[in-house]
Amino acid sequence: MLQIVITPDDSFAGRNLTRFGVGERLALSVVDTTNPRATVPAIRWSASAGGTLTAGAGNAASFVCADLAATVTVRAEYARPQRNASPRPATFAVVAPGAHMIREPGTPLYHERGRCTAGFSGLTFFTPADVSFAGMVFREMETTAHANGYFAGFDGTRHPPSDRWLSVGSGNASTGCQLSVPDSIIMAPDDARHITLGPPFDNGRFDWNIPWKYKVGNGPERLLVTAVQTAISEPSGRCSIRKLDCGPFATMPGDPNSDL
Repeated sequence: MLQIVITPDDSFAGRNLTRFGVGERLALSVVDTTNPRATVPAIRWSASAGGTLTAGAGNAASFVCADLAATVTVRAEYARPQRNASPRPATFAVVAPGAHMIREPGTPLYHERGRCTAGFSGLTFFTPADVSFAGMVFREMETTAHANGYFAGFDGTRHPPSDRWLSVGSGNASTGCQLSVPDSIIMAPDDARHITLGPPFDNGRFDWNIPWKYKVGNGPERLLVTAVQTAISEPSGRCSIRKLDCGPFATMPGDPNSDL
């Protein structure tokens, strides 16, 4: 009995073998399950939309998953028609990424003593965790701040886009794929605009709605999620900060100086 075998390049423990992340590279082959040592003649491959199929030598092929969610059916036939020549088609799902963030373990909160400041170092992971997103790259895009009250001086502050596309690590069934660099999330003074974040303190709010994008190869940029970064001040001088699903983390003016 002939069977199509799909082997992902990122073959980590606990991964799913019936669905794959955008950009995943898969090796395809045909084996005879009744006689695994049997030589299977050359195969003619075809696939539905959802990626790029490249025929290899003999009974091998490769498939690179597309950059959007899809259901893919791969078919294999002998190059020369024979009796019982076609294995059953293999169908799998291509999964688009989600994301979540955690505070980097073992790192301190950012704070400047006597001021309404806070910050943390965040690690970004791409989910679901049972597939790999190592075949895509990621970056943050440009946006401007909405701020009021104590933080009103920051209204319209530009968030620049990442200066380069960032790589994504290999699969991990416990955490998901990790972004290659940590993210520094802070509310800090702005000397150029004479914003000291000192007393007297008051209520205020700062928001950045940051588009997160990904792409596969030379394909188009795709929106992953809008990551909201928020800082809130209180009359006590307490400052709390969060980003995406991470936080809030808070400091008080009397807390000691601490850098990331």
